[in-house]
Formats: sequence, C-alpha cells, structure tokens
Amino acid sequence: MTAPALNLMSAEELGPAWLAPVLRDTFLPRPRLTLSEWADQFRVLSRKASAEPGRWITARAPYQRGIMDAISDPLVERVVFMKSAQVGATEILSNAVGYAIHQDPGPILVVQPTLSMAQSWSTDRLKPMLRESPALVGKVVESNRRNSGDTMLHKEFPGGHLTIVGSNAASGLAARPIRYVFLDEVDRYPASAGREGDPVTLAVARASNFPNRKVVLASTPTIKGASRIELDWDGSDQRRYFVRCPDCDHAQTLVWGNLKWEDGNPDSAAYACAGCGVLIPEDQKGRLLASGAWVATRPGARVVGFHINALYSPWARWSDLAEKWIAAQGDITRLQTFVNLVLGEVWEDTGGTMTPEAFAAREEVYPAEVPDGVVCLTMGVDVQDDRIEWLVVGWGRGEESWRIGYGRIAGDPTLRVGATGSPWSVLDGIWKKPYAGTEKPLHVAAVAVDSGHHTQAVYDYCRPRWGSRVYAIKGHSMPGRPLVPKKAGRSGKPPVPLYLLGVDAGKDQIAARLRQRLHGPGFMHTFAGIDSEYYPQVTSERPVRKLSAGRWSRRWEVLPGRRNEALDMEVYALAALGIAGFRARLDTGARVPVPIGAERAESGEKGTEPAAPPLILPTPRTFPVKRPQPPKRNWLKGRW
Repeated sequence: MTAPALNLMSAEELGPAWLAPVLRDTFLPRPRLTLSEWADQFRVLSRKASAEPGRWITARAPYQRGIMDAISDPLVERVVFMKSAQVGATEILSNAVGYAIHQDPGPILVVQPTLSMAQSWSTDRLKPMLRESPALVGKVVESNRRNSGDTMLHKEFPGGHLTIVGSNAASGLAARPIRYVFLDEVDRYPASAGREGDPVTLAVARASNFPNRKVVLASTPTIKGASRIELDWDGSDQRRYFVRCPDCDHAQTLVWGNLKWEDGNPDSAAYACAGCGVLIPEDQKGRLLASGAWVATRPGARVVGFHINALYSPWARWSDLAEKWIAAQGDITRLQTFVNLVLGEVWEDTGGTMTPEAFAAREEVYPAEVPDGVVCLTMGVDVQDDRIEWLVVGWGRGEESWRIGYGRIAGDPTLRVGATGSPWSVLDGIWKKPYAGTEKPLHVAAVAVDSGHHTQAVYDYCRPRWGSRVYAIKGHSMPGRPLVPKKAGRSGKPPVPLYLLGVDAGKDQIAARLRQRLHGPGFMHTFAGIDSEYYPQVTSERPVRKLSAGRWSRRWEVLPGRRNEALDMEVYALAALGIAGFRARLDTGARVPVPIGAERAESGEKGTEPAAPPLILPTPRTFPVKRPQPPKRNWLKGRW
C-alpha cells in the first residue's frame, strides 16, 4: 500500500514574492544605514519644534551629509564641529541620538551647558523626535511612573539608555559607562564641574571601556585662547566645505570678505567668486551647496573636524547677514558676536591694549554734570578695609557711556548707617542726590555693591535698600560665566539677594570698548578733572592663558604694582544696568524710573533706612498629618 501523495507546493509556487522577504527579515542582519540615509528615511520634524516640519531632507543643507556620515562611520571615534549659528547643528545631534537608538543601540550621554538647557533639549527636541519619527515610536515607553525608565533626563530603550545632563553636574558626568558621548555648545561649559575638573574630560572618560565609542563635540567658538572647540578643532583634520562657481567651476570656501553689496543696500548682497570674480546671486545658493564637498585641509589627523559659517546656511539670507555686519560697525561687542555666531570663528583682539595716557587723552568738558545723550545712571561700589570707592556711569543709546563721578569715602565700613564716621551714610547721599543735566536732573537708577570685603556690612546696607535697586554682588572669575546671572541667590541671615557676576565677561566688554576710537555705541567718555588714579586702575589688568585641570583657559590678571578698583567698579556699574533690566531701554531714549530712596532725598524727607520689600523665599514643604482611621466593618463576623 503506497502512501497517499502529499499535495505540496513547489518552490516556484511558494514564490520569492513573499518567502524571500520573510527569510531575509528573519534571518539576515538588517543593512546598516549611514546617519544621513537614516535621517532621510526615518526622521520626521515636528511642527512644534521646527520651522520646516515634515520628513527630513538632507539635500536641503547638503553640507550636513558629510558631518552626519562621519558620526556613523565605525572607523571614526571623535568628531569636532566648530560652527556658526543657523546651520542645523542641534538637529544633527538629535539625528545622531535617534540613529543610535534605532540602528546601533548602546548607552548614550547628551551634555548641555546647564541643567535647564538639558531639560529644554529633552522637551523641545528629543520628545517631538521620539513622537513623530516612525522608527522611534514606541522605542521609549512613555509613562508617568517614577521608576518606569522614562523621565525627562533619563530614558531607557531596548539595548541601551539615554542620559541628559548639564555640564556643571559632576555626578551626572561620572555615573555609568557610556558608548555615545554627545557634547553640545562646549564653549559654554564651566572650567570645572564642581570640584571634579573639566566636564569634557569627565564625560569622555566614561566612554573609555567601549572600543566602539563615539564622541561628538559641537559649539560656536568664543574668544581665542579660551575656546574649547577651537582647541579640539586645531587637533583635527580641519575639513572645510568647498563649493564650485556656477560660472568658472572654481572650487572655493565661502568667506565673508567675498560677500559684496552696494553701499547702503544690503539687499543687493551677492557672492564674488574667488576665481573669476563673477557675482553669484542669493538664488544660486542651492546650486552652490549641491556642488560642494568636504576637504580635509590637515589630512592625517585621527580626529575628524568640520568648520562652517552662516554663509552656507539655507536659513540665513545673505542680505540679512550684511545688515547684521553693518549694524555691528563701531560696536566691539556686537562685532564679537557677529564673528562668533555668523562666521563661526574665534574672536581675537587685534587692537592692542589701552594705556592710561591714551584713555586720559579722551577727557572732555561736559556742558553739565550729566551731558546730553545720557538716559540712565548706574553706580559701582567697591568696599575695602578702610574705605569705600564709588563710580557713577551714565548710559545712552547703544550703551555709549560717560563717566559722571568717581571718588573714595574714608572710614570703617563696619560702622552702620547713621553712626559717626560711617562711610555708608556718605554713600547714601551720593547715590540719592540728583545729578544736574542740561534740561532735567537724573538720579542713579541702580547700584551694585561688591560684598567681597566686610560681607555682612554690605548685606546689612543692601538688604533694606533692595527695593531702591541697591544690589549686593560678588565677582566670580569662572570662564564662560555671563556677566549677569538670570536670577539672584540668597545669602546672609536674614537672607539678602546676592548676584554672582561673571566678571571676566564684564572685563572683556570694558576692554573692547576702551579700544573704540569713534563716538557712538559702546564708546567710553571721560570728563576733565577726574581723579588721575582712575586711568591706571581701569587699565590695570591683562588677559592671560592658564592651564587648569588639563584645559587652557583665559583669565584676567592685575599687572604688578597696580590697583584695579576702578576696573572692578566699571564692571559693577555695567552689571547694575543688566540686573535692573534697563539695557533694553537705552535705545528708546526713555529715562528710567527714579528709585524710592532718591525720591525721598529729592523731596527732602528724612530717614536713612528705606523700608525693604518682603523677600520671597521658597515655601517650606509640608506633609499631611496621618490621622488614625476607624476599623473597617467586618460583616462576616458581625462586628466593626
């Protein structure tokens, strides 16, 4: 008896139409995409997080392809990206995170300059990408449970996890091994994360156990000699994006000096080819970018480095860049911002340093105590062991400034206001009095008092005058720290608002303005008859390079045999302008409100201690009291 024939389909009948894809997807490894291919295929930009929502298109900014593919290249360990603003660097890093989650999972660390920026990146960049990109949907499970593996700054996914930290948090930089280290805006990192050292070194050290590690650093540069991204760029193969002229096919990089426009008409901006000189209009930028390629100008280096400026950006019009350049002329601060954020280059002071004699040669005879053009007065106060020094500065449009008054008050600063010989009583009269102008008098609108000496005496003076805009401040020389913090801290008992100033940033601004030679925004005027000691003091410091914790940084140091109180007070007076929120009002020409204490002095009222407004402190956390509950009913046993 023979077995019945089985009705089997032939291999041809099974057909490759469905079997081959099933076998391929089941048993064969998924082909590895480059980062740019992955972005084009899977990345979707959210309407809430992008001006151009929809599917990612690398061809929109072709220079991004080389950068992204270097990040995904298994033979490249370290990528450095020194760049301007508006070139898509943040989205490139976001793509790299999404690619790692989907294509090659592993532990990921994203470092932002501060904790608040880390939270903003997680909310504004990461969350929309995880929600909108199909390949990432469901990779990180959204949950409100505390221990779910998904929080704002820590997320888990199959094969790895993502940690997002601020560069000033040492604990976040040294917690667990990491394969991918993405460091954004490294020039804004502090010199040290707490007491642990350089945050970049700490973060990179976490990847040392992974042979296939990947480290990416991106940033706009800052000041030459203090820029971290410049240091890493100098050690890279220094790739630049060369484009070809549509007319003569000459290969060249886009440099600012070749952008041309008619006088007074930035809308006519066009790029002059370095080969044939023909003007390439704005509408040819897309063709220029498509013809480009990255070329290593220092081949052989192990680190891959990229540099690009805003001339390449499809989101930055040449005419708008020309307008920014015109607006920056005559203002050293704006010019530095332009060089950093538009050209993506370090700022290097080439004008030399101001000498006391050169500054003294600017002396003017004002037509009144406060000359025309001044709309606001601020005061910087420096406290020493046996005296108090003060400087009043007048401010006008574009932060053009005039020295109004400068002096010293001898006496023991530990003596309270009203005590015989107290220098604080004299200081009260100086900042409260009206300063005569050509039309109306002006009052000092804000005062910044240094608390480095006689700290408690400064707190006692500033606490009741906080409502009169008399601020206790303390200088902090941490590189990269902004001159004025976003908010004040609290110090002393009872507490007083204390502003920690980035004095290096302030001294950079003062030094740049001292070198300005033309009247206008940023120019510093001085009056005939000012104490001659002012000039050597305000020019008493020089920037130097220091090696600290394995990193070169730029610091200000006092020249031997010189005092620097006048320079410090210039910084404090500038900071007072920012703390009070008056910098944005200068260009309107409107005078600022008169402080409370000054109003009293003008009306002739007595009283040396103005009433202090209540300080708003954090409300102590309270917990509900657990009250004993009655026993539950038990119907089975017939009792309560």
